[in-house]
Amino acid sequence: GRVSETGYVNGTKVAVTVTDVADDFVWATVAESFDVSGATVDKTVSYDDGRLLETIFESGIRATGTMTDVDNAYKWSSYVDEFDAAGDQVSRLLTFDDGREIVIDYM
Repeated sequence: GRVSETGYVNGTKVAVTVTDVADDFVWATVAESFDVSGATVDKTVSYDDGRLLETIFESGIRATGTMTDVDNAYKWSSYVDEFDAAGDQVSRLLTFDDGREIVIDYM
């Protein structure tokens, strides 16, 4: 199962953390923060294989997402996704363990 913890400040939800205690999913925890209007500010997903995805939102719309290979399980060390004002992906910067980088632009 999952365990969910919700944080409130003066009756306003400011954070939610969900933990996969039964290991039913590919992620271990999902933590999300909210601003006073209830819009998502950031979201962090910790995966079972050691990856960490950190997503930043602007006015509740996804702006950037950074996936990091914390446990060095993959041939890449990180990738950073950029999104436009509508939340659509416009680019990815992929960095490999050996330092090589690839930039992908989406149109």
